[in-house]
Amino acid sequence: MIKSLAHPDYLALTSWLKTIRKQKGLTLRDVAERIDEPFQTVSKIEKAQRNLTILEYVEYCKAIEVDPAIGLDLIVKLSSKARYR
Repeated sequence: MIKSLAHPDYLALTSWLKTIRKQKGLTLRDVAERIDEPFQTVSKIEKAQRNLTILEYVEYCKAIEVDPAIGLDLIVKLSSKARYR
C-alpha cells in the first residue's frame, strides 16, 4: 500500500483539487467554511501536508462542486501508467 503524502499520484490529486477550487473562484476560507474546518486544514490538504480519507475527499469535492469520480479516475489512470509500463 502507498502511504506517502509525497507520492506523485497524491500530489497530482491535491494539485487537481486546488486547480478546481481556483477555477470555481473559491478561496481557502470558502472551502474551509463549507467543510467546517479551519482554513489551515484546507491549505495543508492542498499542499499535501495532510492526508485525506476517502470520506473527507468526497466532502471536499462537494464543497468545490466537482464530481469526486473525476479525481478518482485521474488517480486510476496515473497509477495504471506507472505500474504497467
